[in-house]
Amino acid sequence: MLAAVAFTALATGWTQTSVDVHAQTRRGAPLDSWTGVVRGVVSEESGAPVPGAEVRLVGSGRHQLTTTDQAGRFVFTDLPTESMTLYASKAGFIDTRFGPFALAPGQQETARLTLGRGGVIFGYVFDESGEPAAGALVEALLARSGQQGQSMLQSVGGGDLADDTGAFRLYGLPPGTYLVSARPGPAGTANRGAATYYPGTPSMASALPLEVETGSQVPVSLLLGAVPLARVSGVLVNAAGTPTSGYVSLLPEVRIAPRVTDDQVSVAVDATRLSSSAGPDGRFTIAGVPPGSYELTATVTSATRISLPSVGQTEAEITARLAALQEQFRIAALGARREQETASLPVFVSGEDVSGLTLVTRPESP
Repeated sequence: MLAAVAFTALATGWTQTSVDVHAQTRRGAPLDSWTGVVRGVVSEESGAPVPGAEVRLVGSGRHQLTTTDQAGRFVFTDLPTESMTLYASKAGFIDTRFGPFALAPGQQETARLTLGRGGVIFGYVFDESGEPAAGALVEALLARSGQQGQSMLQSVGGGDLADDTGAFRLYGLPPGTYLVSARPGPAGTANRGAATYYPGTPSMASALPLEVETGSQVPVSLLLGAVPLARVSGVLVNAAGTPTSGYVSLLPEVRIAPRVTDDQVSVAVDATRLSSSAGPDGRFTIAGVPPGSYELTATVTSATRISLPSVGQTEAEITARLAALQEQFRIAALGARREQETASLPVFVSGEDVSGLTLVTRPESP
């Protein structure tokens, strides 16, 4: 739920400020532009104050931070007339903002910001033997809106490490449709195992989505299993039919049913850990791929070949060639002589290695 923000003039002090402004104007004195003041209150939707909330005021080249007192109040003084934005946040609540706005010289304003309590996903995670999976990293993945019906799954809140009983708690979650994942490994482990998704599947496509409302409490229990990791390999070929180097990646695909309609939204996950570079011979290998449906993609960029003047050319020929080179370098710097080719291929991984793939690129449409 979007936070409501009311921004109203402060009655007390406004009359005095107006008198001071007119007095300075009559005397011909310049008005100091660094005299604005913003006072405010941060409260819950019920109207209860939120003490200890962080309030940030961000403007052009400035960043001020304060915290609310026991009554939820805050104040910023000596403010310029530039455009500014207020941000309010506190653990367990959904961040809110107000702005941008600007103050007139000497103006005093009151801002009222409302913080809604975030949703919570809590529960336990166990290993394949039924023991608490202490240290497992549990994350709530939220589908963010994207282009052409696509969206990105992003971890919200930084996740939580399961304690010695396997308990975890993910809080301060904004409303939305989530997938919950867990990766095994003790605290401090850099390289964790493959993710298991609620209710206990290694395949993201088989994961059960969870609906989180403002202030809701959603209990879950996950069972980690042994996830087989595979290798995906093949050769990258350009539009001319020649093996080529390029960037190759695997984008997992999953479908999450939204809350209101029966339609389904295609979701792609940021898969920076599922990528590789094809060598000059076009061969590539992506390791550590868990089971699931993927889209294998590639991007190849080639620059215009530039030939230098050769020995034996006349002075006029060399001069003309150097002039042409200058123009080529200018165009190349603008990216006008760079051609990009892309490729896409659906791939299903069942737990065994997938090899012998041929990924053929095509020029991008202008």
